[in-house]
Amino acid sequence: MSISIRAPRLPRARLWHIIAIAFFMNFLSQLDRGNLGFAFPYMQKALNMDATIAGLAGSIFFIGYFLLQIPSGKLAEKWSAKRIVIVAAILWGLIVMCTGLVQNAGQLLTLRFVLGLAESAQVPALVILLARWFSSRERGRAMALFALSTPVSSAVASILSGWIIGATGHWQAMFYIEGALPFIGVILVGVFMKDRPADATWLSTQEREYLEDGLAADRAAAIPKPATLLSALKSRVIIQLVVIYFLLQFGQYGFSLWLPTIVGDLTHGNAYEVGAITALPWIAAAIGLIVTGSHSDRNGDRKFHIGITVTIGAIFLLISTLIGASAVVLSMIALIIAVGFFQGYLGVFYALVPQAVAPAAVGVVMGLVNSVGTLGGGFAGPFVIGALNDATGNTTVGEMVLVGVLLVGAVLTMFLPRVAGRVEQDLAPQAVRTKVGDGS
Repeated sequence: MSISIRAPRLPRARLWHIIAIAFFMNFLSQLDRGNLGFAFPYMQKALNMDATIAGLAGSIFFIGYFLLQIPSGKLAEKWSAKRIVIVAAILWGLIVMCTGLVQNAGQLLTLRFVLGLAESAQVPALVILLARWFSSRERGRAMALFALSTPVSSAVASILSGWIIGATGHWQAMFYIEGALPFIGVILVGVFMKDRPADATWLSTQEREYLEDGLAADRAAAIPKPATLLSALKSRVIIQLVVIYFLLQFGQYGFSLWLPTIVGDLTHGNAYEVGAITALPWIAAAIGLIVTGSHSDRNGDRKFHIGITVTIGAIFLLISTLIGASAVVLSMIALIIAVGFFQGYLGVFYALVPQAVAPAAVGVVMGLVNSVGTLGGGFAGPFVIGALNDATGNTTVGEMVLVGVLLVGAVLTMFLPRVAGRVEQDLAPQAVRTKVGDGS
């Protein structure tokens, strides 16, 4: 006798050994790159920095982040993605702890640049691992759970960083404590995570066959796609993805780095209150990521899910900006809804990139997309918004710019070719059937 096995949910073994650890590592990197925003009000006084220099400190991270993305992605593909994650975590943890020792703006800028170098390897390496461990029919949910670490980290950072600074009275303590956390992640990656399914002793024979059949179906359904960096640079789809990611990251980082300032301007709260209120938009973002990722796996249309969620988010950000301090509660509600929608794109975008290239090129192309997009968006966003805040004395103009950039990114997404933005329903089976004997 034989039975059919169908996996409507992500299998528990891969959920805990791969997604949970990838989630935790990205959670830590997002925490350690974004905590600077909570220290800004105190560091500006201590280090005699204006908002433009503070914005530059947030932006210069992405220059370092850009430089090693492509080579580290290629190294992770050829050598070991798992080992790349371990090395990166050790380095960035030490650098964040050293940030608590800075005495002037020059030292801060130097450490933020080096932090970007250290963290640059992680996203390409983790996306490679997830692409190896989840077939296309699971990948939207897997990438959404992975990307969920970004808003969860922001929400936790809002509470944790505000609490550490408030409890100790020293912004330096935040860097010491949060910089030590990556070493926990190093242990988890070293012990539990594996580079490939063939290396995992904890994977059952049944689940291994299910996964291998799913990945084989992906390969059988594949159409010709860029397989090298050179061919990717000649691909209109890849260039379009880079430009889209640039715009969406401009909006994301330009907004998230200055979110505590925006909340503070609206509420005039203390460190505890601003930290707690700032967590609310990121809770909404976590919900948006899960809903968008799950629905995109069922529907198959990746580009629609990116375009519509970013558009709705931009509209609500505009509403929040126009309301402003005249109705604080309504403005905050609109802001929370905005983040819930426009942050929902990230997991679907991570699932879309491996869909647009050959498996051998996932690492290097993800490095290209992530580096150029994040350099432009991550560097330009915080810096431009910081400069606008200085020039105008408020955050209103900066928020209006973010709305425009997000809308342009959403429109470009809708013009992606159909094959690049969709899991083909007729080629990727809804479920892979694995024969299991009953022993008779």
